[in-house]
Amino acid sequence: MKMKNLLTAFSVIAICCACEKEIDPDIDTAASQVVIEAQLRKGDQAFNVLISRSTPYFESATQPMVENATVTLRDDLGNTTLLAHTAKGNYTAQVNGTVGTTYTLEVAVDGTTYTASSTMMEDVDIVNIEADFQEGGLVNDDGYEVFFRYNDPAGARNYYRAIYSINGVPQLSASNLQVLTDDFNNGQLARFPILGEVFEEGQRVTVEFIHFDNAAFDYFKSLADIVSDANGFVGGTAAPANPTTNWSGNVLGHFTAINSDTMSVVVRYCNARPSTGNDLQGA
Repeated sequence: MKMKNLLTAFSVIAICCACEKEIDPDIDTAASQVVIEAQLRKGDQAFNVLISRSTPYFESATQPMVENATVTLRDDLGNTTLLAHTAKGNYTAQVNGTVGTTYTLEVAVDGTTYTASSTMMEDVDIVNIEADFQEGGLVNDDGYEVFFRYNDPAGARNYYRAIYSINGVPQLSASNLQVLTDDFNNGQLARFPILGEVFEEGQRVTVEFIHFDNAAFDYFKSLADIVSDANGFVGGTAAPANPTTNWSGNVLGHFTAINSDTMSVVVRYCNARPSTGNDLQGA
């Protein structure tokens, strides 16, 4: 059986439809695993690592936090930083995340050391945010589809994630997990839609455009695939799988170095434009 863990802010809910047949699934109880979640952002700021232990998927008990770990961050420039345990499985240090640097996080728990590495990618800025007015139909009312533009760096494959908020409220439901690559627009000006959302005039939309490495993309892409499978699956008994991790050993979670740019716009008719028909749809 797969394990339940603190992977992101997403909660995947399996909806089972019952007729008159009772189903008694034979579910194995898997051993608890260490779960390590960490995101290192560009700039001089607090770097936090959260360490816990997983519980069986259908168990309602709160996940136990790991408070006896030794957590060390190293980089390819020779710097070493020891993180201090602050409270309830949280380990913290002040770190200056720099572009082009590869970071390796080492976590020692009960005599076992786990490692994961991630590279801080270069800046990719949002050029502008636009809106397309969409006439309503049988399901949706009239509203706007919002797009953002960015200049993709040439010469290398790049990996991205888009997060957005409406009037200051982050939209972090499972259906809003969007990742993309530059497979079809390497080195070009790209236009990407915020999928699955119809915006209203007057709403303030803030987009955070995240640039990360291949390992981080694999993690979030596998998470998006799991969410998609779970949302399209009705009547089954299998628990969701675990996303791909960049951690060594039998451990869950991910460590990601993140570089991002943020831009906001208030949706107005004046910033709407006709659709070009050449919009990217993500990975």
